[in-house]
Amino acid sequence: MEHGYLWREIDKKKNIYSAIGNIGNVIYVNTQRNIVISVTAYFKPTIFDRVDFIQEYIEPFISE
Repeated sequence: MEHGYLWREIDKKKNIYSAIGNIGNVIYVNTQRNIVISVTAYFKPTIFDRVDFIQEYIEPFISE
């Protein structure tokens, strides 16, 4: 997961990136699907867990 200026590149080919805060705040951007998801919550496990949660549960719900 590449990063710079507090943004992380999740998937280069799909142009998906996110800003991930210390405690669990996330801004997730998927430019292919024209989706922006913002989560403000205490969610501590790891950075990958937050992005996985968004991709597995929130993004499919929005895309339907």
